Amino acid sequence: MPPTIQRVRDEKRVIIDSRDYPAELIRKFIPKKLYKYHTVTKYFLEGLTNNELWFSSPLDFNDPFDCKVNLKFGNDQKAVRKNFAKVFPAERFSEIVDIDNFYQKLLDKPEMFQYLLNETTKLAFGDQLGVCCFSENRDHILMWSHYAGNHAGVCLQFNGARRGLIHDNILPVNYYDKYPVIKLSNYKSDELKTFYFQAICSKSDHWDYEFEWRAVVVGGRKTYPYKPTDLTGIIFGVNTTKEDFSKIDTIIQTNKLDHVQYYQAEMSEKAYRLNIKKIDR
Repeated sequence: MPPTIQRVRDEKRVIIDSRDYPAELIRKFIPKKLYKYHTVTKYFLEGLTNNELWFSSPLDFNDPFDCKVNLKFGNDQKAVRKNFAKVFPAERFSEIVDIDNFYQKLLDKPEMFQYLLNETTKLAFGDQLGVCCFSENRDHILMWSHYAGNHAGVCLQFNGARRGLIHDNILPVNYYDKYPVIKLSNYKSDELKTFYFQAICSKSDHWDYEFEWRAVVVGGRKTYPYKPTDLTGIIFGVNTTKEDFSKIDTIIQTNKLDHVQYYQAEMSEKAYRLNIKKIDR
């Protein structure tokens, strides 16, 4: 990996791990262009027609390790009680469990509760947040295979620098070889949004080739509108059919998106890579 890319990644991690989330610093690293791979389906065509993107729930992610973190509640019952209540208010549990006994077990055998807490936390924000995933890469062979129907789909190019749905809500994903440790003692109750964002942007380093960014909004899984000018290009896959090309082109023409550029992904004749070439509309 080029040193410059690694340095940028390290700086992103510092930013995303801070509790302040200084917007001006995060925006400094947002790529000018962000890419979203798609298969060509009825729902994709509807979204393209209506200038909408589907935001899924974290519960829908295909990697069961996604969003996994280790929550640390403290070293004594007082700290455990205080920090646990930040995420799970006691009044929600007092009617069904012995709270004092529960906190003591949490302190004595934290490993028993880690899985439960991770899953409960995920459920707690899973229905409240919507997530749309993007990449810095437009020419990664695996991503075309996994997310764009074995190269028969497309890759949408969005303007990451312009204020709007994507730019205003985007966060870089951090990749780890171990679950990141989040100490709840570092957070005040009104800073829990940052805790949720830390979890939602944590992923195994097996996926680091994706250079992923996630737009995170409050509102749950549904479509959200973007500005028509946010879409700046469409890359057609090596195996995109003429029929699908025609359907997409008709939508772009009908919506009068004259600024949208077309590109074609082509197999290199000499190496295992894709060449992206601009084509006429």
